[in-house]
Amino acid sequence: MDEFCAELLLRYRGILFYFRNDRAAAEQTCEPCDVECHSCIAGDCAEQTISNFTGPVGTGEADVMARLLPPGRKLQVGVYFSGLSGCGVPSIKYGHDVLELVLSHPSVNGATVYTEHPLVSTDGEISCPTPLAHKFCAVASVFGSF
Repeated sequence: MDEFCAELLLRYRGILFYFRNDRAAAEQTCEPCDVECHSCIAGDCAEQTISNFTGPVGTGEADVMARLLPPGRKLQVGVYFSGLSGCGVPSIKYGHDVLELVLSHPSVNGATVYTEHPLVSTDGEISCPTPLAHKFCAVASVFGSF
């Protein structure tokens, strides 16, 4: 890393890093449309790739990004609960499970949830019999447990 980048990173408390599963293996790609997707966060197939956030010891996307930070600094991780670049929409289970993994990672200090639409309807009426009943329920369940 050049001197400018190293100095710049010392000026910030952390990095906001959106987990897009960019390091997924070729057999883990999710291409539900005619758009070439360079990430795997679509539909149920995305659930199979959640472990890529941590990967085998030290090789996951979180670990790679955390190594860019000076000692003691932590990541803020963005989690997609909506689609990315026309490549399909992740399942509620994917959002729930990856958010839980993100918040339990030792190199993470917090999470940002990305949605295209508000998680709560305009009338505020959402029933959460289970954490996977709605995106709001998943987010509330995970953040409520930390």
